[in-house]
Amino acid sequence: MSKDDCCSGSMGTFLTGALFGVAVGLLLAPRTGKETREVLADYGASIKESLPEDLREKTEETIEKGLEYIDEKKQALNDAIEAGRVAMEEEKESLSSTLKKDSD
Repeated sequence: MSKDDCCSGSMGTFLTGALFGVAVGLLLAPRTGKETREVLADYGASIKESLPEDLREKTEETIEKGLEYIDEKKQALNDAIEAGRVAMEEEKESLSSTLKKDSD
């Protein structure tokens, strides 16, 4: 492991811990949701500006991949919901026709 790998890992761990601590502090602070979101947005922007360029790029890549993953899972969930609706309608029609035949 090179010295750069070690330092970037330590920096990432430190930043993750710092972000976690700030998030917990903000969640426990007596502010409204809007005020808390504004503080978090300001804090996130200041952290982004203070990151070294290579770490900033990696962070943006990670966020982008995370958003893509979320979009994929949302689409899969929507597809599953739609398939469930179609199956329910088909079963409803099948039961309705069976009941109609039984009553005749």
